[in-house]
Amino acid sequence: MRNDFMELQQILLERMEQEYSNFIEKLMLQEPEEIIKASYEKVFKEDILSIVESGDLSPAHVKALLRENYPLDGCYQRWLDEDVSYMEDLRMCVEDHAKGLMKYKDKELER
Repeated sequence: MRNDFMELQQILLERMEQEYSNFIEKLMLQEPEEIIKASYEKVFKEDILSIVESGDLSPAHVKALLRENYPLDGCYQRWLDEDVSYMEDLRMCVEDHAKGLMKYKDKELER
């Protein structure tokens, strides 16, 4: 049973990697402005591929994604439809970095 799942997972990954390769090939034919506009899509499609590569999807999820003609784009479109923002996480990261710099600067001033 586990081997069957691993095989399905590999098929899904290969399909999504091929879909990504086709996306990149089409992107390379575009004007620089269009490539820049597509950078967000490129980054998130790479992240989606990373999730599939990690092997963390359940067998049911893998099977469901295999039923879709374009699973990578389907996941990306769903991401766009979600009301999720990573901006708060990014803001916290910037603030934490600034705090670290402030502590470093304070230590430098103490010397």
